[in-house]
Amino acid sequence: MTSLLTESLAQIDRPATARLVRQQLDATPPAWRHYLQTRAVEYEQTARLEQARRTPFDTVLRKLRGSTSADKLLVVCEGTTDEPVFRGLLAQVPDVPEVVFDSVGGWPALVNKDPHAFLRGAREAIVVMDGDNGRKLNKASRPPTDLAREQERRLRAAGVELRVLRCYGIENYFPRHALEALLNRDLSSYFPVPHDVPIGDHLSEGANGAWPRLQRLIARLFGLRAPSARRPLYSKSRNREVVSHIDLGRDLAGTDLHAIIHEIAEKARDLRGG
Repeated sequence: MTSLLTESLAQIDRPATARLVRQQLDATPPAWRHYLQTRAVEYEQTARLEQARRTPFDTVLRKLRGSTSADKLLVVCEGTTDEPVFRGLLAQVPDVPEVVFDSVGGWPALVNKDPHAFLRGAREAIVVMDGDNGRKLNKASRPPTDLAREQERRLRAAGVELRVLRCYGIENYFPRHALEALLNRDLSSYFPVPHDVPIGDHLSEGANGAWPRLQRLIARLFGLRAPSARRPLYSKSRNREVVSHIDLGRDLAGTDLHAIIHEIAEKARDLRGG
């Protein structure tokens, strides 16, 4: 009678029957406990199989894709020091699914890169390059260079989007207070940072000691390129540190970098929903 009632309940609701059996194990004669534990496991396994059979196939595919990078957005930065900046800024945008990051290693590497490779393991890809070789920075409107236009056409044909920063590099967007907090010094005389020079060249101070002067003298005597007479105050290797002092909305509002970050966030959300 007990078996008949238990099987009848299982036909109605297997998970609930399995829970009921487990709740009653303490009151079950020892000789029956192992049998009932086995039956509870069987009810749970059968319930999962039945649920799987009722699940639409397209739902199963979406779940499978969600466990891989196939439906994720790939953001390809120009260099490895750019990656932590994009990660840190994107983390400030709410409700953004996981984004995969990579770097291409500069404009020459991009030229020689098979654009289809960006979509191996990703649904969509955005490549973000610096304006050093991608913009005519001496022009008022900073139009794309011929190199950038050519690469944009080549990438678009493969289904990959290209975005080119309107400044020499991503470091040109860093606010004064963020760099001052990192370097622990007053940088008022260096701001605003020009959009068309490397930050290492701009954020530097004179090096007029005896050794630098001797180096420049030797270079002139032998017709060599003279070493820089200035000492950089900031290295791009510290980008991972400085980004923690940057507020996307407050410090970068109105810049093309701000727009690119939000475009990345929107594309990532669209992929998750689609």
